[in-house]
Amino acid sequence: LVETLKHERESLKPFRGCCAYHVDTTGMRASELRQWVLDTFSMDDHRVQLNIVTFGYKRGVPPYIDLCADVRFLPNPYWDLELRPLTGHDKVVAESVLEHEEAQRWLREQVESIHWQYEAFARAGKSYVTIGVGCTGGRHRSVAMAIALADGLRSRGLLVNMRHRETPPPAA
Repeated sequence: LVETLKHERESLKPFRGCCAYHVDTTGMRASELRQWVLDTFSMDDHRVQLNIVTFGYKRGVPPYIDLCADVRFLPNPYWDLELRPLTGHDKVVAESVLEHEEAQRWLREQVESIHWQYEAFARAGKSYVTIGVGCTGGRHRSVAMAIALADGLRSRGLLVNMRHRETPPPAA
């Protein structure tokens, strides 16, 4: 390793004079180097990618999420026989879920909290944050609430992707 590094330094010597930057990474953590590169070369403000994933607790919490929100406190449309075969993608289900004051309060508070955390994650140089929104089966409440959450975050100018583990969106 020592010989390889010495060879690399020797090979790069002719280019050193024409470089605008020389960075000694010996004492840097990867996150510090990443931040230096962003600060030095980024044309725009650093943007964090928000990923929202809906899921059903009966299949387990996805291990890759950073923030987890549980909406099982809301009434379950599954128990309404007319709504059972539908999903949170359907307008009637979304309206049924979002008509509750608790749903509206959760939505307001989550948008506010995630927006604040987004700013903190951006300052820390994080590239993405994955938010899980779960209910029992991952078909009704989590989908309806996650879609509304994404809309609220997008209205604040945040970049949001969405994926539904149990219930893919209907074909357009």
